[in-house]
Amino acid sequence: MTTLFDGERAFNHIKKLAVEIGASTAGSKEDKAAGEYLMKFFDGLGLETSVPEFELETGYVRTAWVVILSPFSGSR
Repeated sequence: MTTLFDGERAFNHIKKLAVEIGASTAGSKEDKAAGEYLMKFFDGLGLETSVPEFELETGYVRTAWVVILSPFSGSR
């Protein structure tokens, strides 16, 4: 039985995206590089690609902790 899936080729794509390009936070140069890599791949398959532009509004990110000071001893 033949298959179109090639595990080694798929792994090479993951390696390119995850290792060589690296983490691709939205709007970063890595994000752009990952998008360009994927566009080139899909263009090579004869598929039409495009990059829609949109504005990205980021919010203030903060960290919060919940500290348990005593064990729960009541009922719900």
